[in-house]
Amino acid sequence: MSKGGLDSWEEIRSSALAMVQEAISFEAPTEVKKKVVEELKRVISPERVREEPYIRAMYRGGGYGVPGRLLAVKAPDIVIYPNSVDEVKQTLCIASKYRIPVVPVGQHTIASASIQGGIVLDMTTMKRILKIDRKHNYVVVEPGVTIAELQEALGSDYIVAKGSYPSTHPVLSSLACFGAQHSLANRMWDQVIGLEVVMPDGSIIYTGTLLYGDVEHWSEVQLTYADIRKLFTPTYGTMGVITKAAIRIWPKLEKVAFHIFGFKDFSSAFGWTHAASKSPMVDQAMVWGWVTVGMFANAVRFHGLDWFEARANCDQDNQPKQILPYPYYAFVQVRGYADEVDGNFKVVQRLAEDYNGVYLSEDELMRWPTLGALYILLLTGYGMRKADEILSSMGEKMLPELKKLLTGISISGLEYPTVSYQFVGGVDEIVKMYEGVKEKCKELGWVNWSFYTRMFHYGQTPWIRLFPFIDASSIEDLRRDAALMQALLKWVLDNYKVSIFRMAFYSNDPKNPAEVYERVKPVRRLLRAVQSEFDPANVLNPLARKYTLS
Repeated sequence: MSKGGLDSWEEIRSSALAMVQEAISFEAPTEVKKKVVEELKRVISPERVREEPYIRAMYRGGGYGVPGRLLAVKAPDIVIYPNSVDEVKQTLCIASKYRIPVVPVGQHTIASASIQGGIVLDMTTMKRILKIDRKHNYVVVEPGVTIAELQEALGSDYIVAKGSYPSTHPVLSSLACFGAQHSLANRMWDQVIGLEVVMPDGSIIYTGTLLYGDVEHWSEVQLTYADIRKLFTPTYGTMGVITKAAIRIWPKLEKVAFHIFGFKDFSSAFGWTHAASKSPMVDQAMVWGWVTVGMFANAVRFHGLDWFEARANCDQDNQPKQILPYPYYAFVQVRGYADEVDGNFKVVQRLAEDYNGVYLSEDELMRWPTLGALYILLLTGYGMRKADEILSSMGEKMLPELKKLLTGISISGLEYPTVSYQFVGGVDEIVKMYEGVKEKCKELGWVNWSFYTRMFHYGQTPWIRLFPFIDASSIEDLRRDAALMQALLKWVLDNYKVSIFRMAFYSNDPKNPAEVYERVKPVRRLLRAVQSEFDPANVLNPLARKYTLS
């Protein structure tokens, strides 16, 4: 890749634009659209079949990644708000009849970035909590039930393992999306027990014990048939539309704590989270750089200008001393009975000493607006403590800015840059990749960038997500920077032994299927075979027409 990456932009530009112009764009003929609307209104209330421009405009798409941002340029033709499983079934049958693509949406107006006309099925209108089973630690919910609504119904003794997802997000969109890839990923990994799914041909599929009939207790079934839960997601690219799910809930027990440590280098911070995650005592473990932590400060307008200036002039390892005391920060969250949590702290502190980590007590965190904002976000964002409880317990040692935050300004979380990529690999290889990306980004003109890491499966799967800053002022700038990010992705995969969290079935040049990795081709063929059986018109996978392998 040449310095600055401009050659890479030219190399990638044609295939990226081809995806926009050819792969997905759908134009419904006027007469066909009229028939579809008429049939939908006959089986669904006219008030819930909408085609007004001001409603359709809310579903133009968004989200992270390439080609996601490149494709968010067109509104759907029809938006449907179903109230029942039967209405979902009727919608899919009509769409299949007229070969009109359907994109299920799980987060209100945050629709899939792959929408290019067709039908949006907004599942947030199905919002019943069907069952709460505290004895067996699960609930049954429809797609529109939010985390906050479920948490209120559960009361104070149970929590939803939502991680850092906003409580306004629906439960399924947060916990069932792409195999329940969520924040509490160490000992609270897979939250989905069972699903009810409507297929494009109108058939209904169940996973778990409900497969065998309307049983009293809905649970997973191991070793009796193929586990097909992860064929389905609450969003685009799915094999069917989820209409009901059984989701795990967790007893809150007596105590939850976040232990935050400062580190001088990425390798030490990452190594500590890996060591701590090997024990089942840790719910999650993460690493942030000073740039990411500074984004919290910017979000609540603490030292905002200082942070922007630092972002422009200080690299990843050279944090601004007046804003933050360390360049890297790592934390673990532990939960359990009080004496168990206290004992766990001694363990993680001892492990941190092996990696030259410095424990940041609550008093120390409150001395820094940036770190104080981070800590409060963890406590409130993960649903562990309420704002009024924090004020009453540590109000005296809080800076005025932090008090103001809790008494009237809400933290919405990080304002992420526009594109990102996620990698998994061995600890040493991810550390090498991080150091290499740091130098490569300097060549591209990105002095620093945002990232965070997690440890999945008790440290078995180290994971990192990268967010180079893209301050694009036009769609052309955005496409240029997104293509540079894609070039960076290729460089990483060519130089490091890591894998990427990515939809391998939709991200290749539609005119060159030979680019698909050889090991992926049989998987693609298998999924296409399943799709052709239930969805021959490709209504739920409009990209499939362009990506099918012979």
